[in-house]
Amino acid sequence: EMYVNEVKSGQCNGKAKPEIMKQTAATAFVDGKNGIGFVVGNYCMELAIVKAKEAGIGWVTCTGSNHYGIAGQYAMQALDHGLLGMSFTNSSPLVVPTRAKQLQHR
Repeated sequence: EMYVNEVKSGQCNGKAKPEIMKQTAATAFVDGKNGIGFVVGNYCMELAIVKAKEAGIGWVTCTGSNHYGIAGQYAMQALDHGLLGMSFTNSSPLVVPTRAKQLQHR
């Protein structure tokens, strides 16, 4: 429901196609074109897997994406190919840190 609402509200572009802006044999920088996060995330992980198989490592970063769900899902995709996968993201503060009483803005 969240993803549908993001598209309906115009918060993200449901028709966006990620684009490789810059790349080397082992790395890539992708513009997600404000696309749905899990579409961009899958695109980036699939690209990282191809690069890892060809160059020994695949390191892909992106910009212009949205909420991409469970980070571990992308890391697990690498396991299906006999590779170690890692996935990271950033976000605005949404929850209180573990053992904290309130969110501290700095």
